[in-house]
Amino acid sequence: MEDLYFLDKFRAEPNMTLLLNTWFTGVDKAPASEVLGESCGLQDGEGGALVCTAYATNQITQETFVITCKCIIDTTGDGRVMAEAQADWTQGREASSTYGESMAPPEADTLTEGTSLAFHAVNMGRPMPFKLPPTFTRRFQKSDFDHRYLSRLDYGYWWVELSFPWDTVSDGETIRKHLSEALLGVWDYMKNSGEFADKGIDNYALNWFGWYPCKREARRLVGMHV
Repeated sequence: MEDLYFLDKFRAEPNMTLLLNTWFTGVDKAPASEVLGESCGLQDGEGGALVCTAYATNQITQETFVITCKCIIDTTGDGRVMAEAQADWTQGREASSTYGESMAPPEADTLTEGTSLAFHAVNMGRPMPFKLPPTFTRRFQKSDFDHRYLSRLDYGYWWVELSFPWDTVSDGETIRKHLSEALLGVWDYMKNSGEFADKGIDNYALNWFGWYPCKREARRLVGMHV
């Protein structure tokens, strides 16, 4: 419903062009004086290069859009725009000496917070067996959850999560594959281990689980603020 609310607002705004199902793919840059115009007061060669053109492709119609601009706000999450623009960015944990952080590692590394996959389930009011999970489903036993809390039947779980040794961007598909195997394994255990029978798990069925994992951390722009 929230998506419909925002879609209504966007479509009613005459000064905005909304390109749905459209993925950003690249940029062109030009001297800052050209992008910002004469009023900026920059001379040729001052201010470096700024993004002047963005490219995007509609995944349904296969149209390519060439967007000229003076300002881009990168909300891709992975910092795709700044990476394409070859801006300075960092990824992972800084050394403790970088910002004087006592709990940071002595040496910088590329470790990031993990990527998670979640599910929703609903009580259908009647038995809903889960007898034939996909063959790639991971199999778990009780000891696998010694430090993981299976506290809810209708939603779970942030700890279906992976990071090391994979890169959250370039290894994203590998991470998604392993998370899917683990998530279905968690649900298989909840449904078929017998541990949750007294909580009514027999009547619960999956009605959604993510195909696109929830990513906590990727690239970070190095600018006035990090």
